[in-house]
Amino acid sequence: FYEILSAIIFAIFGGVILITVVSIYFASKIISPIKYLSDTAIKIADTKDYSQRVFVTSKDEIGKLGFAFNEMIESVQDGLKKLQLESENRIKLSEEQAKSKMLENLSNKLSKYLSPQIYNSIFTGKQDVKLESKRKKLTIFFSDIVGFTETTDTMESEDLAELLNHYLNEMSLIGLEVGATID
Repeated sequence: FYEILSAIIFAIFGGVILITVVSIYFASKIISPIKYLSDTAIKIADTKDYSQRVFVTSKDEIGKLGFAFNEMIESVQDGLKKLQLESENRIKLSEEQAKSKMLENLSNKLSKYLSPQIYNSIFTGKQDVKLESKRKKLTIFFSDIVGFTETTDTMESEDLAELLNHYLNEMSLIGLEVGATID
């Protein structure tokens, strides 16, 4: 009886050890790819290196999970490339808009110093802007206000400025009607 009992206890103990070893082996087969997948995910999150992939060779659910993980990382990598390209394009567009605005401001400032005819011919491309000398027949108009010095002695500076502005505005309108350049 004791021999049989010892054999049964020994068999049970051996069976438990065998079942434990087999269970650990199969659990490690299941857990190691999941741990590998988890470690790779943490590594990607820490380093932001989306070129890393997991290599799971099994064809079961763990293999499918590894394949899906790789597909997801490729999608994230493609999305990041698209975002980077779009960001670069937006930066270029912003720089172009800033240059355009700067040129528009410069153009508006120049328009105040050039006659409308010269301004239009330059900015429509009819005339190149280059330094050159040409002989031209010009008419030069000088204007003087009779008794101006005596008038300025009796007027307030604000009234004098208003008088001059009115006079010069009227003279400018006449000049611009005939295509004059006002200096």
